[in-house]
Amino acid sequence: TEGNEDEVLAGASELFQRSRPFVFCEVLKGLTEEKLNAWFESRRYRFFRLEADGPRALSRIEGDATYRARNFLFAPEERIDTALLHFRVR
Repeated sequence: TEGNEDEVLAGASELFQRSRPFVFCEVLKGLTEEKLNAWFESRRYRFFRLEADGPRALSRIEGDATYRARNFLFAPEERIDTALLHFRVR
């Protein structure tokens, strides 16, 4: 969606209320971080940047300035244990 992720997510609000899905999303530095932070924080999601040596838990969504680690996993707080079973998080 390249910069319109917040609009796509807004269109899926009912799905997020009902199913609380995991989301994989590319985040480019300086483009959508603030909108994504606002959207996911208000829905109690945790953020993991997918880096070469594994997912890195972050307190805020922040794109990688080198653009090497552009992908994120957004996980609902109540399903964090499931996410941790599948990834070695640091």
